[in-house]
Amino acid sequence: MYLYGASGHAKVIIDILRANNERIEALFDDNEAIHSLLNYPVLHSSEVRGPLIISIGNNSIRKSVAENVHVDFGITFHPSAIISKEAEMSEGTVIMQGSIIQSDVRIGKHCIINTGASVDHECVIEDYVHISPHCTLCGNVS
Repeated sequence: MYLYGASGHAKVIIDILRANNERIEALFDDNEAIHSLLNYPVLHSSEVRGPLIISIGNNSIRKSVAENVHVDFGITFHPSAIISKEAEMSEGTVIMQGSIIQSDVRIGKHCIINTGASVDHECVIEDYVHISPHCTLCGNVS
């Protein structure tokens, strides 16, 4: 897996990938002064390849990167997350530690369901949405 963005949000995604024993190849960042993050190489954004997760917390920047990078995108979730088999997640989505995703939830592209968030039955989370840490969405929220 590759990550695009080499800052704090990337560190949490690295922890998730490590918890899943998933290989991290490298990160990409527009800041050419950054050469490594947590001992992983950081390459120039002109070299982007996939599978890729955009590790940028800002929704509009994450959307801009997704629209301008043409690679396969991954999905990852921490093993401590509880995710219904009836939930659907789209490409680029990350589900953080301790989150709960209930039945018939639909999560769009490149979303962040942050630490300890709870998304209850039949919620629809649109593309590029960030559900904040410990946020609770009751059933049927869009």
